[in-house]
Amino acid sequence: MICLCVAFSPDERRLVSGSSDGTVRLWNVQTGAVLRAMAGHSDWVRSVAYSPDGRFFASASDDKTVRIWDAATGLQVSVYSGHSEWVLCVVFSPDGVRIASGDQSGEVHVWSTDATHRSVKVLETSTRVESLAYIRADRLVVSSRGSIRIFELETDSHTEQHDHLGELDAFAMAPDGSLAASSTDGDLSVWNARKWTKQWTTKSSPPKPFTSISFSPDSALLAVASGDTGPSCEVWDVWTEKRTHRFKGHAQEVTALQFSPDRSLLASASDDATIRLWDLRVAESPRNDTITTGLALSPLGTMFATSSPDGAIEVRRVGSDELAWSSRVEHSDIPSLAMVISPGDKFLALHGPSDAAVRVLDLQSGQPYASIEHTMARSIRHVSFRSDCGQVVFVGWGGEAELWDMGSRTRVWNSYWEVGQFDDCVRVAFSPRNDLVAWLTESFLGLLDTIVIRDRSTVSEWTQKTVII
Repeated sequence: MICLCVAFSPDERRLVSGSSDGTVRLWNVQTGAVLRAMAGHSDWVRSVAYSPDGRFFASASDDKTVRIWDAATGLQVSVYSGHSEWVLCVVFSPDGVRIASGDQSGEVHVWSTDATHRSVKVLETSTRVESLAYIRADRLVVSSRGSIRIFELETDSHTEQHDHLGELDAFAMAPDGSLAASSTDGDLSVWNARKWTKQWTTKSSPPKPFTSISFSPDSALLAVASGDTGPSCEVWDVWTEKRTHRFKGHAQEVTALQFSPDRSLLASASDDATIRLWDLRVAESPRNDTITTGLALSPLGTMFATSSPDGAIEVRRVGSDELAWSSRVEHSDIPSLAMVISPGDKFLALHGPSDAAVRVLDLQSGQPYASIEHTMARSIRHVSFRSDCGQVVFVGWGGEAELWDMGSRTRVWNSYWEVGQFDDCVRVAFSPRNDLVAWLTESFLGLLDTIVIRDRSTVSEWTQKTVII
């Protein structure tokens, strides 16, 4: 069985799909469970679409019919059987009053959604219909293998025809009608849909067709199914001309893509008989030429830092993935380099197992702020900043800790406590009032004064079953 098409419900809670076994399935987006499997078609289901109000969905099939289903009950409402060839695509008008369906012979049928399917219009194109898109309730864009035609439905005539896009492997119109995207022989092109001039182009290497194209509901993102390095889904920002995401997971060719209405999810259907949902709120790895070995997210959730085996440090802004700054550090233990971002997104601290110093950088600019050389006998295990960034505390392997003043770059105190041979300190943190430092090992919890070195208390035989609030 091949999964050929997908469509989100307007409320994003459901997903409908069509398959090569003739079945239409309704899915729960949250759980991934099949809610209903609807039989009725006798051949491949090529296209599915939800009505704008979410009450119905339509399915188009190689059995030459289009079926309308009640989205709440899964019952078949009606069947349109006016086509004489495979029906390859179906779409509702923005007002939900009409449906357009295109077939293998090049005919587009436009018909009403009531039970009698009144007011059937038949529009002619030269070759098989690849895709349909309403840009108004009375204006329909039809793509066939070699041309784009725009029909005015009130007059049943096409007012525009564009044959210079090439032999189309895939085509999509932006919902706001401002842009279009096409795939031809491994070239992905974005067009100004008012002047039909090319905006930009990217190429797959080696050349391989993009098998499916879909715009986000706000027309700002473009999803494409690519096979140049194995089956994958890519998302592009149409204005910056940059790829924002690349998802891999399908075992065979991706056949269909669609964004959720709020563009937080991307659904992909594949020849491997699966549907996958991809979270677009997760940024793509900033670098594609190497692995990421370290990651730190700022407490305010506005920035994140990454490190790579080649010593590259990059700081980016959450959401836009914009690069704030990058730097390179010389370090013998790059894979073990640890990073900590201070409260208020002020500092980035870097330390490694063999470092004699903790490097502190200005998070916003990347400029060096301090290099603090600790005096502990062993390497640093963990670093924590005070809430106002006035102090920083280090703890090391073997039960040592040092508290430093960030303004003067001077040490306030050094502390040592006896721990077991295999019971090293794993975490340290300031109290909300910044008057205490808590240290934690696998067996002990201790409190230290931040003004003078004084061990306030120690809880022995700490276990994972113990919870302190």
